Order: sequence, then C-alpha cells, then structure tokens
Amino acid sequence: MLIVALAALAWARLPAWIVPAYAWWTTIGVALAFIDVAVRRLPDRLTWTAAGGFLALAAPAVWHGYGSAWLRAAGSAALLTVVIGLCAWAWPALIKHGDVKYGAAIGGAAGWVSWFALYAAVFTATFLGALVGIGLIATGRASRRSHLPFGPFLLTGTLLVVVLTRL
Repeated sequence: MLIVALAALAWARLPAWIVPAYAWWTTIGVALAFIDVAVRRLPDRLTWTAAGGFLALAAPAVWHGYGSAWLRAAGSAALLTVVIGLCAWAWPALIKHGDVKYGAAIGGAAGWVSWFALYAAVFTATFLGALVGIGLIATGRASRRSHLPFGPFLLTGTLLVVVLTRL
C-alpha cells in the first residue's frame, strides 16, 4: 500500500521541494491507517508527527517561491483541526480525538494544494467512508450501528485529491 501511495505521489508532478514532505506524510499516514483499522486509535505521537513533519519538511519550499502554499497548508492544518474538533465535541460517540489530531496532517497536505483541495479531501474521505459503510451493511458484515475507523478514509481521500489536482 505504501509503495502504491508513494508511486501515485511521484506521478502527481509535485514540485521537488515538497516531495519529501509528502513522502513523510504518506509513510506515517499508511502506518496510521493500519493502526486505526487494527485498534481503532490514532496515536498522538504519529498524528502530530505527521502534521509537524509535513510542515517542517515543506518549509524549505518557502525559499523557492512557495511561501503562500506553506502558509495555506499551516492555516488549513489549524482550520481542519478546529472543525473536526468541533464535530467531535458535538458528536463524541462518532468522532474521536485521534481524528481531530490527524486533521492537522490532513489539512496541511490538502491545504498545500489549495483551499478547494482541503474541502475536496474531506468530502472525498466522507464519501468513501459512506460507500464502504453501505457496502458492509449490504453484505451483512456490519449494521447501521457499526463504527468504521475514519483515518484510512482521511488518508485515501486526501491522497486522491492531491494526486488528481496535480495532474
């Protein structure tokens, strides 16, 4: 899965200065996806490392003309963390704190591309989660009360948006 994700990013024609940041984000994101599926948790050490590492590794791009993209990524990381945090506060049984913290990494990665990419990434993640949930219910492998880990959908949705918007 990691090799496919990294190959997709390589295919996306990202600026050379941002490739290490996306490689870092993707590597930790894949690990988080497997952890979330296995134990339904997104560990703080990895969620914050994904976000902080992405922004730190993207910082050199500022000196190569990508200052506005870096600021947008940082703002998107903060915005998505707050929005998911408000959703977790409103629906604590459905959205957990790991998703809130992972919002910073997702916001940074999607926000680097554009504000629209941030919206599209969250929409795509939600849509993919709904499709999988409907499929699981239709096949009898889950009920309407079942909970799905959202981390893998956040990663997949953001990765799809980043790659497709860069083509």
